[in-house]
Amino acid sequence: MTKALSEWIKKKAFNQISDHFIACLEAVKKVAESGNYEDVKLREFRKDLGPVLDDLKTATEAIAKAGYLEGFSLLADLQSELAKIAILVENEPARDVVISEITRRFAINEAFNKECRAKGHATRLAVFRDMLAQAYQPGDLARKELQTMPEDIFFPALLVGFECLMPPFKEIKPNSMVALLWELKRYLNEKTEQRLPLAVEFMAAHINAFATALNAMITPAPGASAMGQRFLEDDIALRPEFLAPLYALTQAPVLVKAGEFALRIPSGELPYAYLESMGIIRSAEWHHDMQGQATNHKRIALYEYALMTPGYELNPATKSPLAEFEVKAFISLIKREVGEGADGVRKRQELFDLMANLCAKNDPGQKIRTLLVKSDLPKELFKGHLNLLGDTFGRDLGI
Repeated sequence: MTKALSEWIKKKAFNQISDHFIACLEAVKKVAESGNYEDVKLREFRKDLGPVLDDLKTATEAIAKAGYLEGFSLLADLQSELAKIAILVENEPARDVVISEITRRFAINEAFNKECRAKGHATRLAVFRDMLAQAYQPGDLARKELQTMPEDIFFPALLVGFECLMPPFKEIKPNSMVALLWELKRYLNEKTEQRLPLAVEFMAAHINAFATALNAMITPAPGASAMGQRFLEDDIALRPEFLAPLYALTQAPVLVKAGEFALRIPSGELPYAYLESMGIIRSAEWHHDMQGQATNHKRIALYEYALMTPGYELNPATKSPLAEFEVKAFISLIKREVGEGADGVRKRQELFDLMANLCAKNDPGQKIRTLLVKSDLPKELFKGHLNLLGDTFGRDLGI
C-alpha cells in the first residue's frame, strides 16, 4: 500500500468520525431543546439526554485518538457548543438538568460555568463537585467558585471543596486547602452576627468532614520547613468565637489544635476569653510579655483580656507606636467600662495613662492627643495629665 493511499484511507476514516461527532452534537441539541416544552417531565428528560451525551463523549474520544489537527479544532470548540446548547433551554429546571448531565461527562471550563451557571442549589453543588474532580488546579477553582456561591449553600460547598482536595480525588496539598479556609474567614468577617451561628450549627452537624479537613491541613507535609509550617498554622488560625462554641458542641480535639494557633493570630470578638473556655490558657506573665511585643489587633485583644481578667495586668511598655485604630479601640474599651469593680476602674485608668503618656513621647502628628481630647471620656481620667485636661476644657468652651 502506498503512503498516499494510506493517508487517504486515514483521512476518510477521520471524516466519518468527524461526521459522527457533528451528528452526535446535533442529537444533543435536539433533545436539549425538548426541555422547553411546557409538559416536559424532568426525569424523562434526563433519561433521554444521558444516552445522546454518552454518544457525544464516545465520539469526542474517537476524534482525540485519531490525532488530526482538524479534530483538535473541533474539540477546541466543544465547550462553546455545549454552552450554546445549554443556553437554548430557557426552562431553568430543565437547563439545570442539561448542565448537570454535561458536567458529569465533560471537564467544563470556567467560561462555560459563568455562561451556564446552574440555578438550583443541588445542581450547583453537583456541578461544583464535578468541576473540582476534573480540574487540573482544583484549589484555585474552588476558591473562585466559593466567592460567588449563594449564601444558602456556602457551607456545603466549602465541605465539597475540602472533600475534592483530599484522597481519593486529589493528593493532599495543605496550602490549597488553607486557601479555602481563607474563604471561610472572609465569609465570617461579613454579617458576622448572622453567619457565625449558622457556621457553628452546620460544622457541628458535619464535624467528621470538617475535622478531617483540618487534620489534613495541620499535619506537616513531608519535607516541610519549620518556618513554612509556622506560616501554614497562622493561616489556619480561625476566630475563637467560632471555634469555642463548635468545640463545646463536638469536643473535636483538632479544634483545640486550631485554637492554639489562634493564640498567635487572634481575631474576632474576645479571642482570649473564648480560648480560655476551650481550656487554652496562658499565664499572666505570658500575657504581660505579649502585650509589650504585640501590635495592632493582637495588642487590642491582649489589653482587653487584661482589663476583664482578675490577676492579669496591663503592660505600659509598648515597643511600637499605637495606630490610630488602636487608640479608638482603647477609648471604646474605657467607655464601655470593660473590667469589673475597683480593679476594673484602676486598669482603665492605667490604659488611659498609657495613651496619655505617649502623647508626649511617641505621637506623630498628635493623633493620640487629638483623639483623647475629642473622646468625651470622663474628666477624672485626665487628672494626672493637666495639659490634656486643659485641652478638653478649651474644646468644651470652643477655644
